[in-house]
Amino acid sequence: MRRYKFRGKSTDTKEWLVGALVPNGKRSCIAPFGELFHLEEVSHETVGQFVELTDRNKRDVYEGDILKWKEYDFEKIGVVIWSPSGVFIGRPREHGIQCIGVASTIKETEIIGNIHDNPELLNAEKR
Repeated sequence: MRRYKFRGKSTDTKEWLVGALVPNGKRSCIAPFGELFHLEEVSHETVGQFVELTDRNKRDVYEGDILKWKEYDFEKIGVVIWSPSGVFIGRPREHGIQCIGVASTIKETEIIGNIHDNPELLNAEKR
């Protein structure tokens, strides 16, 4: 069964929050799990859904996470992208995103950051 879990960066504290996504007019809010009747506004651009995967350190993987893994002798880095067709790992290009893998088939990934806090990781020389 799919777990609907989201994260977003608080507009007040700038901390990452995890919980249920609650639209509130034109604002996005997270209701942290276990905190009854508590809503915290988050920056809409930072909202990402849990994609039902964990990395090799057992950390939950969300849309927008930057993952690192080895494929043959090459280190790869890409961002997690959700689409109705599945969860992919891609790299931003001048005109859109280049898919470089299907997330569920890539083993031994490690979350090294996210596109909101660490966009420079996508420009890393090693691939």
